[in-house]
Amino acid sequence: MEDTDWRSAFEGKADGAFLGSAGLAQVRADIPFAPAVEVGWRLARWAWGHGFASEAAGAALADGFSRIGLKEIVSFTAVSNHRSRAVMEPLGMMRDAVRDFDHPKLAPDHPLRPHVVYVARASAAASAALRRIASPSGGPAGTSQLPPTHSTAGMASQSPALARVIPPVGQKRAWG
Repeated sequence: MEDTDWRSAFEGKADGAFLGSAGLAQVRADIPFAPAVEVGWRLARWAWGHGFASEAAGAALADGFSRIGLKEIVSFTAVSNHRSRAVMEPLGMMRDAVRDFDHPKLAPDHPLRPHVVYVARASAAASAALRRIASPSGGPAGTSQLPPTHSTAGMASQSPALARVIPPVGQKRAWG
């Protein structure tokens, strides 16, 4: 599978300020349940709590299921990261406690070492719900104020605070 390891950055419409990035990536080989595809996001702290992560992650999930044809997408975070978990659950991701793990890059006594894993699986209902999250105004994805991107054609936003996807952030990587 190719063209699925992409992350895109987002900037504010009004001021061009960097908001963060989101997208799909291959889970690194040192994570116990690899291989898998992960949806992830990182936002500037001041951009937390405005729905940007949910919208961008929803668009990435919808794109992964509809355009790319993935059957399952995971997301993981430290047990104590309640903000990220609060993004995963409304997206329809379900906790998969069997896959929970201790992050191999953190010391055994590090408080962020224990990680939880959430999973989204492809279905028609899930895809429709994700399209609604990715396109809050109810319009079809791809008709928003964000242009189609080189990275994920379905990642589009109706949020008036988001201006555009900033290309390119990552490099195209072949899966293998």
